[in-house]
Amino acid sequence: GTFFDINGLGGASFEQSWIDKLPADLSIINCAFNKFKSFPDGMSKFTKLTQIFAAGNQLAVWPPALCGFANLTE
Repeated sequence: GTFFDINGLGGASFEQSWIDKLPADLSIINCAFNKFKSFPDGMSKFTKLTQIFAAGNQLAVWPPALCGFANLTE
């Protein structure tokens, strides 16, 4: 599958503009060790997502948009 890696960039947010440019069939996102407080609602376009690595961020709640992914295992 396709992979998007922004591990450790230190960014304060997961930009909607990144999501707009990524293919909808993305299967893995590694956004660990940044300063993200949330994910944009546009992440719901990644219906084939199987893994999200988000450790080391400042997420207070898991986004509802990511709860419906049937293939998400990690």
